[in-house]
Amino acid sequence: MPVERKKAEKVGLRFSETMSGYLAEGVVDFEEGEKKGREQDNPLSFDVAIEVESVSDFIKLSGQEAKMSGTISYKPLGQNLPIRDGVFTLFKPDPTSGTRQMTYFFSFTGSDGNVYFLHGHKVIHDDPGVDVLEDMTRLFTRIYHGRRIEETPIASGILTFRLLDFPSMLASFEVTNTLSPITKLRTISAFVKFCYGEIRETYLPGPFYSTRYENLVLRGKIHSKDGGLPNFFFFSGIHDKDFPWGDDEVFWDIALVIQRENRGQKSDGGWERYVLTDRIIENLKLDVEKGVYQYEGPIYRLVEGYSVSKADLEKSPAPGHLRKMHAKIEIHFNCKSYPTVDVPFLVVSNLEKLIPRQYREEVKELLRRIGALGLHLTPKRVRVSEGQITLKDDLKTEAFTLETNQTMGEAEISTLKNIRWPTLYYNYFCALNSESDQIYVKIRSDVFRKNRTDYLKDKVEQLLGKVINHMASMDLDIQGDQWKILSEDEAVSFKMKDENLLEINNDHFPTATFQRRVVAMADDQGKLFYGLEEDMDPHILRSINSDKLVKVAAIKNSDKFTALKSVLEATEFFQKLDKACESSGKSKEDFAIIVKPNFMFMYSTKDPSTYTDPELVEYLVTAIYDSGYRNLAVGEARSS
Repeated sequence: MPVERKKAEKVGLRFSETMSGYLAEGVVDFEEGEKKGREQDNPLSFDVAIEVESVSDFIKLSGQEAKMSGTISYKPLGQNLPIRDGVFTLFKPDPTSGTRQMTYFFSFTGSDGNVYFLHGHKVIHDDPGVDVLEDMTRLFTRIYHGRRIEETPIASGILTFRLLDFPSMLASFEVTNTLSPITKLRTISAFVKFCYGEIRETYLPGPFYSTRYENLVLRGKIHSKDGGLPNFFFFSGIHDKDFPWGDDEVFWDIALVIQRENRGQKSDGGWERYVLTDRIIENLKLDVEKGVYQYEGPIYRLVEGYSVSKADLEKSPAPGHLRKMHAKIEIHFNCKSYPTVDVPFLVVSNLEKLIPRQYREEVKELLRRIGALGLHLTPKRVRVSEGQITLKDDLKTEAFTLETNQTMGEAEISTLKNIRWPTLYYNYFCALNSESDQIYVKIRSDVFRKNRTDYLKDKVEQLLGKVINHMASMDLDIQGDQWKILSEDEAVSFKMKDENLLEINNDHFPTATFQRRVVAMADDQGKLFYGLEEDMDPHILRSINSDKLVKVAAIKNSDKFTALKSVLEATEFFQKLDKACESSGKSKEDFAIIVKPNFMFMYSTKDPSTYTDPELVEYLVTAIYDSGYRNLAVGEARSS
């Protein structure tokens, strides 16, 4: 039977912190600012009280933000100046790099009467060497005019937390909103455990990863001022570091499709598509336990097509198929929880045969310590109590109200624990049929790349990967208060009706592109389901660590030499080659060129060979030679 959710007590935590260091005006670089500030005797310090209103909320994925009050002293601007609107964040990913950060920012009024803004961050990242203490104690700090970050800071430098002050900071810990000694102890323990876990995962990651996510999926009717009740489908999720296959990356997203009945004759099927995806999305709050979803900020409408990537959204200006808009979304809902469903990754039965004798005991000990590997999913039926969506651009503003009696959904708070090697394949969908009040969740997992080896990986880690069976599946059918995990024979086979409603490609992962999309399917009885589907694409769509553009051509011709010549012309190959030679400062005779015939991004495990016509290779080499280049070579190697 469903379990009613219980409201958590709002027990908080307050503690004090002092940081001091040096800044220099007119400097952008942090290290240079600290050095010059010390030489100029230009100290800055602040004494702050950090107040976590609810520790249980703070350690959630969209939490980790606390209020900050206190004073700042900065030699050019005055002593013991009160700070305003102070905010402290802990372990939130940086949207640009994905690395964890602690941030401190607040406003204050200087002795000159002007308003200033201080922003500081600590980078929590495992660089070569033992750098955890340095990361935790150095605050890269800048001061700006006004109440927010501007283009150019007026001063930069580095503040430091002294380790000698650590005992006094611990002594300042004060649990708020409770008199119970047991609750106080549990609150401090939960906070410390959360901090320790994040630090351990960053600096001592080991062969395992544990990641979490919260997800909300809705389907139903939405009311607008122009009349009618168009269909809509909405999903939004907050996925923590390493989801789903241990790549150290993180992503949050928002997706909304609205079907306008009076536009159904158009080529887009009458669907309007709105999307946003990023490592983190500012001002997005999702709390499944409390039944709250809030967001206000930018969103993009797809004016053409149905597919968008994170790389597209980062381009400035936005590509022609995207229109930037402003969205405000606020949804309140009630949840009924169902028992947690485990999709385990089991240890294979022939363990002894796979592990060399010298590693056997070490592997067995690690297996005993890791606990249950796999996905642990806690599904919840969602009933919306109220919901509004406002979409605004330069031309108009549209306000929508969710029809609560015709809207239903599913939410999840789940964890995934796994071994980092080999790479996990993960496929998931949550299908909703609002007319029959049915929710269907399907999960499939396997190994994505078991034949690729990172030679820098620890031998024990690779051996662990060989003894874990990642092939797992789960079909969960929820109808009203009834839920059932279906056997393989009972599993529903869906027929795809439309897979082009909306597709989001998170192409910032180094291993593959993680896709989230909206699809329409029908079961064997013809009932229509709209669903969120997650899958992996082995192709990475973006340039990794590069802003260079390349030109690609694919030309078919019965004469292979004519086809290759056309490709060279269409891609301006020889113009680019001559430009590279000129920039090197070498003559054509000395300029070195190597031709790699095969692009082995992936191949069948049954046939790992790949083939390029040697006559085409010879044709290309001859064409380069005829252009005056003499230092030529052809080389090949396995891409793994």
